[in-house]
Amino acid sequence: MNRPSKNELRQKYRALRDSFGEEFIERASKLACENLADCKEFIDADMVLLYYPIKNEISPKPIFELCLKMGKTVAFPVCQNDSSALLFKKISSLDSLTRSSFGLLEPNESCETVSPTEKTFCIVPALAFSRDGHRLGYGKGFYDRFLANFKGKSAGFSYSALVCDTFPHDEHDIPLNMIVTESEVLYIV
Repeated sequence: MNRPSKNELRQKYRALRDSFGEEFIERASKLACENLADCKEFIDADMVLLYYPIKNEISPKPIFELCLKMGKTVAFPVCQNDSSALLFKKISSLDSLTRSSFGLLEPNESCETVSPTEKTFCIVPALAFSRDGHRLGYGKGFYDRFLANFKGKSAGFSYSALVCDTFPHDEHDIPLNMIVTESEVLYIV
């Protein structure tokens, strides 16, 4: 039996995610953020790396406000086109985000670049996640390159419908420490 390719899986999970309605997305995002807020790894972090959701991604925006109330440094990613690297810049307001060449909302040029440490918690987006901690990203490899040298804790953030048992991954694909959805927190052993 042929296993589906990464591109076939991307199409499948993108179509599923695109079918989610606004009310479902809002409710699932709220519940996933509540689950995340109870995680020791999140509570103990002094810096949290977030992302701004696109195309029906589950939204970590409620966590942004909680981080500020807790006195945590919050940073959002910036995709470096020339090096295919991902760096993070500190923000204290979502008003600091501007549209990038990728069409993503990223911190503007005046925002300070941060250096993640072992006390940093990275919330990672993707099209889908596997229960063994791998992610099915968008195919550009930005997060895989970043996670290869990341010393903190990482969590996939997704809808439970986009978490599967396993899918193909390459040796350069870095597994995450945990997956957080609206219905569970799954720790990767």
